[in-house]
Order: sequence, then C-alpha cells, then structure tokens
Amino acid sequence: MQIATHRIELVAGTPPGGGQDRAARALAAAIESSSAVEVTVSNVVGRGGGAAWETLRSRRGDPTFLSVSSPTLLSNHLHDPEEPGLADLTHLAMLCTEPLAFAVAADSVIASASDLLAGLRAGSVRVVVATALGNINHMAVADVAAHVGVPIEAVPVAAFGSAREAVSSLGVDADLAVVSAASTLDVIARGQVRAVALASPDRLTGALAPVPLWTELGVDAARSTWRGVVAPPGLAPADRRDLELLLTRAVTAPPWQDAIVRHAWVPMLLLGSDAETFISSETESMRTSLVRLGMLDG
Repeated sequence: MQIATHRIELVAGTPPGGGQDRAARALAAAIESSSAVEVTVSNVVGRGGGAAWETLRSRRGDPTFLSVSSPTLLSNHLHDPEEPGLADLTHLAMLCTEPLAFAVAADSVIASASDLLAGLRAGSVRVVVATALGNINHMAVADVAAHVGVPIEAVPVAAFGSAREAVSSLGVDADLAVVSAASTLDVIARGQVRAVALASPDRLTGALAPVPLWTELGVDAARSTWRGVVAPPGLAPADRRDLELLLTRAVTAPPWQDAIVRHAWVPMLLLGSDAETFISSETESMRTSLVRLGMLDG
C-alpha cells in the first residue's frame, strides 16, 4: 500500500451528526489535508456501531477500509460475544476522549445537578443514552444513581442510535440525556438544552466552562467516551505501519486540531502497545460495570 496514492473508506457507526460520524468526518478531512489520500465517509448504522464493525470483520486484510471505534465496541462484545470485538479487528490507534454531559431541556424543572440527584432518588427521571444500553453513557448513569442509593435497574433508561436523536427526545420522551459533551454544544448555543453536570476528569472551556464536574460534587462519575480507529483483521505488517503513520500525520493537521477545540475533545494519540494497554484497562473496567448493570454475570 502506498499512502500517497490509495483511497480509504472510513465507516461511521452512527448517522450523520452522531458521535462516531463527527469523529470520522474530522479525521477524513485531516487525512486528506496531511497525506493527500482521498477519504470517503459512509454511515453503517445499528447496534451502537456494531453494524459498522461487522462490515470490517468481513474485509480481512483490506487496508483501505477503516472505522471509528468507541467504548461500545468493547461493551457490545462483552455483553454478546457474537458481536464484533477488538480480537476480530485490527486496533490501530486511540485518537481522543470525549467528556460526557448530563443534559436536560432548557425549560426542564431539573435546574441543577442537585435537582437531578433528587429526581433520581425519587424515581422521576426518564433517561436516554447514545448509542446502546450497556455502553459508557449507561455506565455513567449507573455511577450517579449509585451515589443516591438507587439501583440502575430502577432507572428507566432507553438508547437511541445517536446522540443527536437522544438530545432531540428531551422534554418529549426523556428528562435527561447522557451523551458526549460535543453533542450538546449546538443545542446549548441555541438555548434549547442545558448541561447540569459533566462526567469528566477536568473542567471544560467555552460554553461548558460553568458546568460542574460530578467529582466536584462528591459523585464518583468521571467517565469519558473515546474515539479510535480500527481496521479489518489480518492486515499485513507493512500496511499497519503505513496506516499508523497516516494517523500520526492526521492528528497534527489543522482540521483535526480545529475539531479538538470545536468539539471539546481531549487529544490522546496512542499507538501500538500503549493503545493495547489502554484498551486492556478499559475492558476490565467495563466488565466490572456490566456486572453492576446486571448485563453480565459476575
């Protein structure tokens, strides 16, 4: 494979505007800018990204077919071993993390994190997450519910195929959406949504700067989603090295750096053994959380 001449199809497992799609389009622009490679973004939606990763699993050895990864790749497979997992694919890199926002409609009676905790305690909060039950968003809900002594099974939680759909349901089908912070920025700017708390290790800037962290409020909920890149299984070593170089160039390019700022992402380029160590730690953390959710046997 010659980086300077080949084409890549980059598959996103969420609809246009969803979290995986947003990362895919930013990455496509960065690759084209930094390596003169033509990138086509396609959306293969379903199962929180599982349908997209399934297409990769069937393209063994093809270095021109990539997909954005997310924590749901791990949680899907842990919950259902028939779902594609990292062992079925080639894990190329981690690119960034995305803090999670706990968001409500602008006119919601939930005006603060304290109101939200009271509502969860009273059983009056309907929750939606993106993009699948059992994923990192659902786990963050469980963290907060546990703080007020409520088992997650007692909290009505539904999953939408994308963060955009989840946020759109606020005030109609749901009282709270737990989604990537980036998915709330445009609707916050339009005055339609408010973020009452962030599951993030650090304060954010811009429109989300005033929003408190759960950890600042004494709640042990500091989870973030993440975005990486996976390829089909069975890549030739030379192809893998080329793709890692391609991604290393891309994350330094202006389109990706602009996206980091615009979407409140936290950069985190990990390749090779560093990426594998991160994924191993994440897998064990998710295994524990899925047991807590009642979705996996202990």
